[in-house]
Amino acid sequence: MAGKPFYKSKRFWGVIFSLGFLYYCFYDINLKALWGVISGIHPLFLVGALVCQLLIPVWKSLRWKFILDPIKKIRFWDMFSVFSMGWVLNVSLPMLTGQVARTFLLSKKHQIAKTKSFASIALEIIFDGSSLLILMTLLSFFFAFPTWLIKGQHTLALFLGIGILLLYLLILNQKLFTKIKEKFPHKVTEKIEYISASFSEGLQILKSSKHLVIVGSLSFLAWFTQVLTVTLLIVAFGFQLPVWGAIVIVVINTLMLMFPITPANIGTFQIATIGGLAFFGISKTEALSLGLLLHAIDIIPLLTLGIFFMTFEKRVSPRAVESVPSEVPQAHQTKVP
Repeated sequence: MAGKPFYKSKRFWGVIFSLGFLYYCFYDINLKALWGVISGIHPLFLVGALVCQLLIPVWKSLRWKFILDPIKKIRFWDMFSVFSMGWVLNVSLPMLTGQVARTFLLSKKHQIAKTKSFASIALEIIFDGSSLLILMTLLSFFFAFPTWLIKGQHTLALFLGIGILLLYLLILNQKLFTKIKEKFPHKVTEKIEYISASFSEGLQILKSSKHLVIVGSLSFLAWFTQVLTVTLLIVAFGFQLPVWGAIVIVVINTLMLMFPITPANIGTFQIATIGGLAFFGISKTEALSLGLLLHAIDIIPLLTLGIFFMTFEKRVSPRAVESVPSEVPQAHQTKVP
């Protein structure tokens, strides 16, 4: 069967949205003035921001390693390479396909069931979301959120609540699934039981208080490093913002990029930065200059690392993971891979 026309694909509309957002960002900008702002940046603080940005994937790779520790011991460097390659795929593939690709990469390289790998990424999202929610709650004592941001906070809290409840049911309330199984045919219940059991095994970290503390600490460390990156860039540009101003920028960017619309968040990222800095009276030209530079140091270093690992391993490409095979046992299988 022929594939659907390109103009009906997510990539096509992602590019269209990206071009529209970029037009909004640049249509009334004096490019000479923009370059003047960028060229006047303090290089020492820029280097500091770059170093901090490079630490973020280190913390997240370590966190992923500790999430998976109860299932399988994997070296940090191996986790870092998979994380970097997955990040490249997350940039190049539409919507959240790249996150699914990361489960495929981990399963292929370390022989971990895809459902367990997916469970580890679900836990990452829960920890990131919980940390962000705590950060927003603390920030609310210093900054009056606009209505749309408050709605975003409530939506995040709702999704987190649902996610945590589902994880609780999976790991602690298997009797519920036993009752559900009785209402479905055997073949269907066998698949449900297999996926549920495998996914639950991927949540073993929730039974270890030591690992929970480590993973939670690494989540906060990643957020702190992100805030420090933005703070150093603000200082590098010489903008006058309150101490907590960088947290506002990080929160707004994160909420606006929660559901990827454009390739590599091009356009969306810049609009989020312009909107965040507007609260502090920073002009559009200055805000756009910071947004462009922040986006560059967010993408280019990890993109370079990811491509290096992909080239070195010679086994991964976006085409190879766009269609991730489902992991369902046949009737004769008795062992979970």
